[in-house]
Amino acid sequence: MATWTFSGYNNGRGAEVTFTYTAAFNPSTNQTTVTITSCDSVFNTGGATSVCALTGTLTVKAADNTGSSGTVNISQSQNGNSITISTNVGQTITVTHANGTSKQILLMFSGDINAATYHTYPEESTTVSVYTAVAYTLTLNKGTGTNLVVDLYASPFRSTFSGFTTGAVIYGGEVLRVWGSESSEAYKNFVLNVSGVGNLATGDTFTVTGNCTVKTTAVLKTYKLTIN
Repeated sequence: MATWTFSGYNNGRGAEVTFTYTAAFNPSTNQTTVTITSCDSVFNTGGATSVCALTGTLTVKAADNTGSSGTVNISQSQNGNSITISTNVGQTITVTHANGTSKQILLMFSGDINAATYHTYPEESTTVSVYTAVAYTLTLNKGTGTNLVVDLYASPFRSTFSGFTTGAVIYGGEVLRVWGSESSEAYKNFVLNVSGVGNLATGDTFTVTGNCTVKTTAVLKTYKLTIN
């Protein structure tokens, strides 16, 4: 749970508004879902007893892909001075990020307090980091008599990729694909193994959760010569 507070004042009158929200990044979809759980407004009318009213729009954008956004409309009002209003919003906004290891969202609010009487600052905004991928290393152990290829199958962190080699930097949440085979007919009993995952079939995928060692093994075939 996180909060974001902004305030707008004019001639001693104004409001402080706090949004409470959660932001959850999903590496399999490269999206962050923001849930606005409440909006708390503290009004100060400078001694006036007229109605305090707030209207406005909270916009959530992917900081690296501002074309992906959603909005929540806020409207609150009540008579009195120095009052607090809490509204359960309960709306969710899902935004899609560009490729990159750091995922951030941009919160923006634009609204009015008591219409033309006094206003919030237009489009106050803040940028929040919701997820940063952790870098790990990849070690390849190609045993005698084997072929081995590891490539990127799906990733929310990279836009271009190629086959990986020993020492390559990989990120938690990435999906790698492993290809393996015997290098010639002289070998048999091919085995493909990924640390922390176990034995995989060639072409299988796994999700990176830490440093990875990919191993292949094979043994020489034996032949029995029979002379009649």
